Amino acid sequence: MDDAALPESGEPHVRPTQPKLPTKHVSRPWNRTALAVICFGTFIAVTSAIGIGLGIHAGEGWLAILYGGLGVSMGIAGIAGIWRSGAPRGALFGWFLVGIASRAVVEGDAYLAFISIPIALALLAALAAELLRQPSAPRTLGAAAGGGLAVIALVVLAVAAPSLPVICAPHPSPGTSTWVFLYPGNSPPFDDAEQNYDMRCGI
Repeated sequence: MDDAALPESGEPHVRPTQPKLPTKHVSRPWNRTALAVICFGTFIAVTSAIGIGLGIHAGEGWLAILYGGLGVSMGIAGIAGIWRSGAPRGALFGWFLVGIASRAVVEGDAYLAFISIPIALALLAALAAELLRQPSAPRTLGAAAGGGLAVIALVVLAVAAPSLPVICAPHPSPGTSTWVFLYPGNSPPFDDAEQNYDMRCGI
């Protein structure tokens, strides 16, 4: 090796290396879809919780508690699905979107079928778009399982509703009137339960 290529010490020259700086994790801003899901899920959870109180005040008893509890769980599932992936994400969104779509159909008499049916179709279309955005067999199976369980839960509640314990609301004083909000309402499949509650509470 040529001596001119060496420093005065006779050792090869080694460049000092700069220590690597720790990389900072920069969180991505929420996209509009995620924000919409969070807002809608929060709306469903909050209104369902309010509905429980209104339903108990109207004499709906455990039907209001369980029906509202399902709504709260569906809203929370939609929010939680944002942070999940794969089968858990599909199951959470299936429980959320199919469940709310089913409730929209059941509550059709409350705000007319020409409003509730399009809402249900829009929610199912949103679930289909979510599954087609990044096709995945586990996520699709999870969505089918979550959606199926949501429908089954609603059917079981409708069948069991007439036998649920009654929490009768206090009767208004003579000469006074009170405003009540039926939750989930006296339309099918809960109309038989409503009539049963009225008879058992002496309304």
